[in-house]
Amino acid sequence: MLGIRHYLTRDRKDVYLSWVGKLGDVRARIAIDRRKRLTSTARANTGKTGKGGAMKDRTHDEAMAELFSEDPAYAIQLLNSILEDGDQGELLIALRQLTKAFGGVQSVAETANLSPTQLYRTLSPTGNPVLSNLSAILKAMGLRLAVQSVHLPSI
Repeated sequence: MLGIRHYLTRDRKDVYLSWVGKLGDVRARIAIDRRKRLTSTARANTGKTGKGGAMKDRTHDEAMAELFSEDPAYAIQLLNSILEDGDQGELLIALRQLTKAFGGVQSVAETANLSPTQLYRTLSPTGNPVLSNLSAILKAMGLRLAVQSVHLPSI
C-alpha cells in the first residue's frame, strides 16, 4: 500500500510537523493535512542516508495522532472542516488517527462500550457508522456532534 511517510531528524523531530506547525493560518494547515490522506501500515524505515547514518521515519497516521494529542483544538477544527464537506472516507481516516491519539482501539472501544472488532469495522475504509456508534466513539474522545445553521437567520 502506498503511503505518506514523515521523516525524523536525529533527535526524532518530525520534519513535516515542524514545518506545518509554523504556518500561521489554521485553514492552510487543515487544507494541507486533508490532502495527506494516504496511510501506510509499514513500520519505521532504517535505510541509509547519503552520509551513512540511518534515516528514521513513521506513518502519517502516527504523526497525526501525535499532533492531535498535542493540539486537541486543531483536531476539532480538522474534524469540523471534514464534516462541513461531508467526506465520510476522510472522516473515518481522521477518526482512526484520533483513536490512536486516545490510546488505541482497545482503549477507545472500552470507553465507548463497543467491542474492538466493532470499532475496527466502524472505522474501516468501508465502514458506515451508525449514529449511536459514532456518538459513542466521539464521547470516548471527549467530543460530540452538534447541529449548526448553514445560513444566518434573517432579522
